[in-house]
Amino acid sequence: MKRFPSFCAAIVAGLAAAGGVGSASAAPVFYAPGDDAHSPFSTPFDGRQILVSNRPGAAATDTVGVYKSLGDIATDPYMNDVAANGKNGKRYFPAANVSQGDPNLLPTELDYTADAPDFSGASLALQQAASELLGNAIPTGNGWSTLTSDIPNGPAVNTELAVVYAFDINVDLWTDVELRLGFDNGMFVWLDGDFIFGSTQPGGSGMWEWGAALDDLAGGTHYLQFIMADHGVQGSYEIELRGTPVPNAVPEPASLALLGAGVLGLGAMRNRSRAV
Repeated sequence: MKRFPSFCAAIVAGLAAAGGVGSASAAPVFYAPGDDAHSPFSTPFDGRQILVSNRPGAAATDTVGVYKSLGDIATDPYMNDVAANGKNGKRYFPAANVSQGDPNLLPTELDYTADAPDFSGASLALQQAASELLGNAIPTGNGWSTLTSDIPNGPAVNTELAVVYAFDINVDLWTDVELRLGFDNGMFVWLDGDFIFGSTQPGGSGMWEWGAALDDLAGGTHYLQFIMADHGVQGSYEIELRGTPVPNAVPEPASLALLGAGVLGLGAMRNRSRAV
């Protein structure tokens, strides 16, 4: 009875070492502008299938979500604290409003582990909204809209807008996953609760100001979560997530070899047991 569990543990450890179970996520790779000339993928962006899009006529399937106005986060002292939510002496996470100007922070300046926006000292209402936003489920009640494809194209003046898009992957794997976006004036994005993009920049929004190459996505339901920050004028954004479906994905050759070796080892152990 003791041999089989240890054998299974060895297989799981081997798969993890080969890049399967338990492998760590890579940091996003950013490029500007977000076009095919700067993208690390060989397949053109528009040649891949849409997972999420707010572009009119983009023909996205199941691009539905919910939204909620967060009011003016700049009035929250904790969110306006450079030590808690700043980088390089700048208030970056959406604290700026018309009275404070536009911070200019590029997504490449952030560490996507250490610099994730911190809500822990914010008001209880904002902490609750952040918990709902990042809960990897569709928030309901408490000021959130019902599921809709008609999500506002930006926040009202001096307010922030929280959005959760839900999408389903009905095959084993999606590769070449790429996020492209433009925004006015700040945008902070999570995928399944993991912080993947943050930037505030002056000026209006343009199509695909930034691109981000992301990890492959496994089958199941996923959530693209973000906050749009307004800094004094009517904000707007464009966002699109695309990739390539891989039906019936199989383990990598190294993983298959480890699995085969484990099965052979189990057979050898059984034969020894019979001989004894």
